[in-house]
Amino acid sequence: MASAYLVKTGISAGNRRTWTWSGWVKRASLGEQRIFNHEQSSGTSQISVLKWDGSDKILYVDNSGSGNSINLNSSNMVFRDVGAWYHIVLRIDTTDATANNRARIYINGQDIHSELGSFSTHTQPSQNYDTFANQSGNKITIGAWVNSTSQYFDGSMTHIHFCDGYSYAPTSFGETDSTSGIWKPKTAPSVTYGTNGFFLKMENSGAMGTDSSGNSNTFTVNGTLTQNVDTPSNNFATLNPLMNPYGGNDSSAFSNGNLSFLNATTDYSGLANLGVINGKWYWEVKSVNQASTRAVGIVRADKISINTTYGFYISDNTVQTDFTASYRGTGLASVKLTGARTTTDTGVTYGTGDIIGIALDLSSVQKTIKYYKNGSIVNTTNLDDSFVDDFVLPAFRIDATQSMDFNFGQGYFGTTAVASAGTAPSEGGIFEYDCPSGYQALCTKGINSF
Repeated sequence: MASAYLVKTGISAGNRRTWTWSGWVKRASLGEQRIFNHEQSSGTSQISVLKWDGSDKILYVDNSGSGNSINLNSSNMVFRDVGAWYHIVLRIDTTDATANNRARIYINGQDIHSELGSFSTHTQPSQNYDTFANQSGNKITIGAWVNSTSQYFDGSMTHIHFCDGYSYAPTSFGETDSTSGIWKPKTAPSVTYGTNGFFLKMENSGAMGTDSSGNSNTFTVNGTLTQNVDTPSNNFATLNPLMNPYGGNDSSAFSNGNLSFLNATTDYSGLANLGVINGKWYWEVKSVNQASTRAVGIVRADKISINTTYGFYISDNTVQTDFTASYRGTGLASVKLTGARTTTDTGVTYGTGDIIGIALDLSSVQKTIKYYKNGSIVNTTNLDDSFVDDFVLPAFRIDATQSMDFNFGQGYFGTTAVASAGTAPSEGGIFEYDCPSGYQALCTKGINSF
C-alpha cells in the first residue's frame, strides 16, 4: 500500500462494545504502520487503533487522548518476517464477565495472550466499556492514520472483515489446511456483519474498496493500490530487505512490495526471500537503467553471511567471487562449481528496458540455469552435483544509483503490469514471456508441486 489507504467516512452508530476485525497482512517494510483505525471525523484525540509499533510489535489501543482504556502490546514478540502472510484477528467484547476475554488479538489462529503469552502490556477495559469504534459520523480507515497523515502501511492486505456487534474467533475466518498444515483463509466465512460491517476481498482491480458483505459499505481508495496474485493461499517470493549493506531495513532502496530495488547509495548484492533445493523455476528481471556491471543469477545458501553491522549479506559483494552463477550486463555468463570459476562471453549484452528471464533446473540429472533476453534464449550454463542438498536463492548485483524491477510471478514490473502475458506456469504466476514448460514461479504452490 505504501502511501495509499482506504477510508469510509460518516459511518452510522454501531455497537461500541462488541465487534471483530479480521485481515490477512503481508508486510513489505518494518517500522510503525497502521493496520486498522476508527478515527474521529477530525482531530486525533479519540481513536481505536490496531498497528505495528516502531519496534515491530503488534499493538491495539483505545485512546481517549488522556490515556489508554485498552492497551495490548506484544512486547515479547516482534513481527519482522516480510516474506510471510499474517492472519490477524482483533476481537472485542467488553460485555464479557471475564476481563481477559474483553480484548484479544490472534495471530495465525493463536491468542497472543493465552496461547503465546507475549503481552507485556495487557490493560483490559472495565465491563461494558464503550470503545471509540463505531461512533456515528466518524471514519474507518485501513492502512494509515488519516487525520495525522502518517504511519502508512507498506505491504499487502486481503480478505478484510469487520463484524459490527459480533465477537468471532479466528476459526470463523481461517482454518488449518489438512495437507500442508498451514493456516489458510476461509474464502466465504459464515459470519454476520452488522451495521458498519464489511468484507473487502480486493478482487476488483478497479475498485479495491468494494464491500462484498451485502452492506454496500464500500471504501474510498486514496492513492494507488496495485493488485497482484500474491495471496495467503499462494505466497510469492519477493526481494529480502532485511539483507541490507546499510544495516536493517532500508525503505529508500526497496519499494513496490519489495519487487523494485532503486537508487542504492553504494554497490549492492541482494537476494530473494524464497530458496529452493530442487524443482524447475522461472523468474524475470527488468533493467530500469543502464549499468554494464549489473548481474542476475543465483547464490548458494552457504555463501550468505551475517554480522551485526550488515545483517544478512553475500560474503563478498562481487559477482566473480560468491555468485554461484550469473549473467552480467556485459554479456558474460559466469559459474562457480566445485573447482575454478568459468566465464563465457555470450556476445549478448543487456541494458535499459531489457527483460531477463531466468530458468533454473535443479531436477534434471544435468542441472542448468538458462538466461533469456526479451524472450530469446541467450545461454545455458551447466551446474554440477555440488548443488545436491544445497538451497539456492535468486540473487542480483547492482551499481550505486541503478535500479531493477523483479517479477517472481506477481505480474508487474514496478507498478506497471506486464504488457502481454506469456504462457503461465500451472501453479500460478504471470510473466511477460512464456514460462518454459514444466517450470514454476517461486511461490508456495509451486514449491509444493515438486
